[in-house]
Amino acid sequence: MQFNRHQLDFIQYPLDTHICLIAPPGSGKTQVTSARIAYLIKQGVAPQKILASTFNVKAADELTERLNDYRLPALPPIRNYHKVGSRMNRAFKKKGFIKHHQFIQHEWQIREKAKQVLLQTASNDINPHDSGTLEDFVSFISVVKSQLLSAEDTFTEKQINARYRCFINGFEEYEKLREQQGFQTFDDLLYDPVRVLLTTPSAVSFVENHLDHILIDEFQDMNPITFALFSFIAGSRAYITGIGDDDQTINVYRGSDPHFIVSGFSEGLQNVALLQLAETYRFGHVTAIAANQLIQHNKVRHNKICVSGANTPHTHISLGYYDEQLSYRCPHQRSLLQTINKHLATGRRKSDIGILLRTYHISPWIEFALIRERIAYRVEDGRSALSLPFVQGIKAFAALHVETQSEPPQVSPIIFLLNHPVLPVKRALLPQLASLVEASRTFDDEDIERIEPTLSPYVKTIVKKRINSLNKALSQPWSEAVSTYYESEIHAAYTEQIATRKQGNDIRNHSILIAALLLLNSTRSGDELLRIMTAPSEDEDTITITTLNSSKGCAWFTVIIPACVETILPYQHPDSPTDIEDERRLMYVGITRARQHLHLITTEKKGFQSALKAGHESPVSTVSPTMKEPSRFLYEMRLPDAEAVGNAITLDNDITLTTTGDISIIERYLTTLEDIYNGA
Repeated sequence: MQFNRHQLDFIQYPLDTHICLIAPPGSGKTQVTSARIAYLIKQGVAPQKILASTFNVKAADELTERLNDYRLPALPPIRNYHKVGSRMNRAFKKKGFIKHHQFIQHEWQIREKAKQVLLQTASNDINPHDSGTLEDFVSFISVVKSQLLSAEDTFTEKQINARYRCFINGFEEYEKLREQQGFQTFDDLLYDPVRVLLTTPSAVSFVENHLDHILIDEFQDMNPITFALFSFIAGSRAYITGIGDDDQTINVYRGSDPHFIVSGFSEGLQNVALLQLAETYRFGHVTAIAANQLIQHNKVRHNKICVSGANTPHTHISLGYYDEQLSYRCPHQRSLLQTINKHLATGRRKSDIGILLRTYHISPWIEFALIRERIAYRVEDGRSALSLPFVQGIKAFAALHVETQSEPPQVSPIIFLLNHPVLPVKRALLPQLASLVEASRTFDDEDIERIEPTLSPYVKTIVKKRINSLNKALSQPWSEAVSTYYESEIHAAYTEQIATRKQGNDIRNHSILIAALLLLNSTRSGDELLRIMTAPSEDEDTITITTLNSSKGCAWFTVIIPACVETILPYQHPDSPTDIEDERRLMYVGITRARQHLHLITTEKKGFQSALKAGHESPVSTVSPTMKEPSRFLYEMRLPDAEAVGNAITLDNDITLTTTGDISIIERYLTTLEDIYNGA
């Protein structure tokens, strides 16, 4: 391969040095890491004295593949972080430092263990049966195990809402349960050996000072427990090379801390070099300038500039808009669909499109729009909106209405169908009510009373109306059935509930219903609806829907980031403060995934476009921003300036800026670019 000057500086740097390499998106990080390893071996370092560690298995495989190109006599060990911890666990078990444990890896198993503890330790003001609360407790356990702090100190440092203080005792009880039942989870592969190393000098002597060089990829994702593990392995002998980008520290939910790559790397080390790769080969000047202008608002970072390299394709940034009142819950999703269809009209594949979400909560409207237009897609991590109870109910409605029904639908989907909106009855009564669902049958008060005689007249009226509307619909042609049940009964029920109690789930499900009606009315039968709502085959060409977190390490020709609005991006959690720098890093990662087209969708709020053109920064107008306001990040990117300067560089034209405000980033960008071109 041909390498640029900054890449060669790193590859051939003196061996007796600890190196922190800052590698921006698309700067050839894997290529230079493999070249550095090959250089070490050619300089006489034995492969078995080198350890290369990556964040995940995929990155380890890519690094191995790159190293195979060098045809070295032998390859060094290449393991992801948890593989390193797993091997140390096995060694410590043989030595008697750790007891033998059963490894459990499925999320549902961990949740069951956590729920068992939470039922015993939860305070009166939280509900241990609530899935969100249980998820928060599992996350807290994971965060504690990423730190070198106690559960109480972690709780304080992370500024967790005081109502969850019972999680502290819950963690201690969870660890007691783990000891009693003898199990380990993914987090414990790192947590357990580090706990041993912190208290057992003979264990430290067993692992330290066996290596000459340790190269750690994605160093920005270091958390205290992982950093401690590699520090113990290095001892006083090994030279450490940390490779990553502080601006891409996005795994904070796993305890990642940019401190390690910004300033912590050199603590306690002698002869440390800080190097940087300045050029990206993924995206053009427009995106590079916008990304630099965005991320420079963060304070915890290296003061650096990333520029687009020579011959890198031009990247275009476009904006799309929702209706101001509906924001991202707009059922039509016109801007998203137009962008996709424009991409496909050029003959490119669906797999060249990535739709990046801040949270899967915004996916139902997108998925319904794609299904309605018969555009195949795949949701990463199995978090499709098709698994939501409300959507399962829609599929049950279609299954009950199919023309050639081979077997009756299961009871649980019918319960979802009946119970959205929620019926004011006990959960245990729902299976019996589901047994009353049958086309053309009509039920009166006496039929309901036979199932549950204690229901009030008001509740009986609601239940009877719901079941009779459904049964009537099941006897009608498809279009009439949709009108009878969803447009009349369900729409009216949600409208009434929202008017009386205004709960968030009711408002959200009502909004999903509006999008679902567009889909239902675009089909001719229940059979057709079920067919188009079926997951695509493994080899089918599909659009990728994933989160900003999961997009790290990926790139697409076209990237669409929907819901660029306040409360979503940046995300506003109801029970914890928003770390705006974490959110800004997520946006930075998202916009740097696009090779040639980046499409950002926001709300068409009055005055937004004029403020953007004028170069105003982050005019968030209220103390508590709403999803009707465009994201502050769109202002911080200074898109008109990025477009003007990027296009001028690409076309070799004079630069003309029409906005006002700070142009220091643009000046630094141009200076850095000139230095690179001149070989300075």
